[in-house]
Amino acid sequence: MILVGSYWQRVYTPWQWIIYSALYTASLATVFYWIWFPFDLLLINLFVLQLPAVLLTKTTLHGLLAGHLITETLTE
Repeated sequence: MILVGSYWQRVYTPWQWIIYSALYTASLATVFYWIWFPFDLLLINLFVLQLPAVLLTKTTLHGLLAGHLITETLTE
């Protein structure tokens, strides 16, 4: 978030952070499985789960399931 200059749209509860972190940890695991099983879990995660969620809800599936966590970028 620091690199792209984004911030959270509002303050979220600790439970939302725990759910969000757990979902992103599980999602990161698909990258490591992708190394062993190419074009399997990573592509399903990216194109079937994440991309439609971002296009429809403006947040990732993880953010949506954790309570609609949304980031915004700074506009000048």
